[in-house]
Amino acid sequence: MRSLLALTLALPVALAACTSGDAPEAPAALPVQSSMDAGRAAPSPPDADHVEVAPHGGTVAEAGEGHLELVVDGASLLVYPLDDRAEPISADGIRDATAVLHPVDGAVQTLPLVLTGDHLQVTVPDGMTAFSADVTVPMAGETREAHFEVGLDGDFDHAH
Repeated sequence: MRSLLALTLALPVALAACTSGDAPEAPAALPVQSSMDAGRAAPSPPDADHVEVAPHGGTVAEAGEGHLELVVDGASLLVYPLDDRAEPISADGIRDATAVLHPVDGAVQTLPLVLTGDHLQVTVPDGMTAFSADVTVPMAGETREAHFEVGLDGDFDHAH
């Protein structure tokens, strides 16, 4: 299935190169984003006071009064709470956080996110390689919720 998805994604690039007579260019790196952004209008240029950078190399999504960052680490998903400027904040005291995984094939699973140092963590069930994840993190008087997609583009090493 991954090779079919990779072929489907590569075909438009190859066809564009054939019709233009130029050699195909390597695809540009995509900005870090969550799928929450997919239905929105083009974002406004960021102001100097609000820069969203993934401090742990993952995918940042707006969530409540701040952000959540999802990092794919092998078969684990790591969730880092971030403030409104996408800076890391303490995860101490976070309880009852969950990740609801919606696989392409298979049943939806609700899994607890376990506090591990400065982040929350869950192990993805064996065989689940492409899924969306709805992450819920109750903290400091609010519940932060974010939606991420993992492996739907054929690459399990990152999220969108």
